Amino acid sequence: MITGMDISAIPEEVVSLVTQGGMQSMTSVILIAFSAFAFAGIITKAGALEVIMSALLKFVKRTGDLILSTVVSCITMALVTGNSYLSIIVPGDLFKETYKKKNLHAKNLSRTLEDSGTVVVPLIPWSSAGVYMAGVLGVSTLSYAPWAIFCYLGFIFAIILGYTGIGITRISKNAD
Repeated sequence: MITGMDISAIPEEVVSLVTQGGMQSMTSVILIAFSAFAFAGIITKAGALEVIMSALLKFVKRTGDLILSTVVSCITMALVTGNSYLSIIVPGDLFKETYKKKNLHAKNLSRTLEDSGTVVVPLIPWSSAGVYMAGVLGVSTLSYAPWAIFCYLGFIFAIILGYTGIGITRISKNAD
């Protein structure tokens, strides 16, 4: 007890906020994140990602194909790991050289990773974001998914822009 502190003067909402479990209540979300990072480390060191990447790149002929491959990779990584960080870090690392070889500016890769990696994760029930949002909102991820249009419109527009070339920046020949 703090001397001179009148506990009854503290609003009920504040008391409710600070007495809900803290770190202990977040254990399931933290465990999902740690498991995702462990899984990503294993598949990276095992060389599985390079095999997947070479198979994907066999179908890449146009810029739209590369954008589509990036989107599919990000969504797949999000589904497998349930982690928004890994859904952009791993595909980003895998695709960066291909974007350079195709004479595409790095901002194209960055935008595609964001459009398809991080924003999809809240729609995945076993992801860190999905578990957190379902807990906070008190509804399942499938219940709020139809209303979370920005979570799936991003990758749809990324694919459309990739095939139409709108907003796609090429590396200038004069750049260092």
